[in-house]
Amino acid sequence: MGIDNSEWLHESERLKRVLDEIERQLEGKKEWARKFRQNIVNIHRQMWDELKVTPQSAADLETMTQAYLFLSELERQRARYRVSNQLVRRLEKMLDSPYFGRMDFKEEEKEKAEPIYIGIATLEEPESGEILIYDWRAPISSMFYDFETGEVWYKAPSGVIRGDIGLKRQFKIAKGKLQYMFDSSLKIDDEILQEMLGKSVDSRMRTIVTSIQREQNRVIRDEGHDLLIVQGAAGS
Repeated sequence: MGIDNSEWLHESERLKRVLDEIERQLEGKKEWARKFRQNIVNIHRQMWDELKVTPQSAADLETMTQAYLFLSELERQRARYRVSNQLVRRLEKMLDSPYFGRMDFKEEEKEKAEPIYIGIATLEEPESGEILIYDWRAPISSMFYDFETGEVWYKAPSGVIRGDIGLKRQFKIAKGKLQYMFDSSLKIDDEILQEMLGKSVDSRMRTIVTSIQREQNRVIRDEGHDLLIVQGAAGS
């Protein structure tokens, strides 16, 4: 089944919303880092101007002690600054390609399915608490790799969560633009097969491509043989 125009429009609009949120958070992190660096420079300059190398009185000694305590606190703040820099680099990467997969997961005893978008890192909207992107290493994301559509489960800290996946969709996003997308019950890793499924191919071709991926997965996951020979031309 192909992707119709309404679905393409829906996914394009959601991508724009996600990219806007990434840019907003990125600018916030950069602004905090700029202010932190400037604050450090100003504090050090002020301290060197005011502190005496040799304290002349108890008041001087107390001022010096307070200054060193404050510097120690600043060093602890530097750890937060380093974390902030890591987040900046991660958000910059996400601007290029924020996510690559989606699955519509309906948890047991819940009425509606929730679209779960999977990418390189988690992205949450602070005001609403909505998770726009789940990290691919998160427990819930494992279902995208381990199951086809249908009944599924995953291990959460609270225990095993069961439900059903009604849709699995993969995206190709580059430089913040949606290149193509396709629906498949399997996770397709081969880029050539991805491109074929992303084009308007007929149902027969989709069946062939999906069968190829299923055979590839079977070979990759084979644990029943000590020796496995795969016959065919290189890259086939």
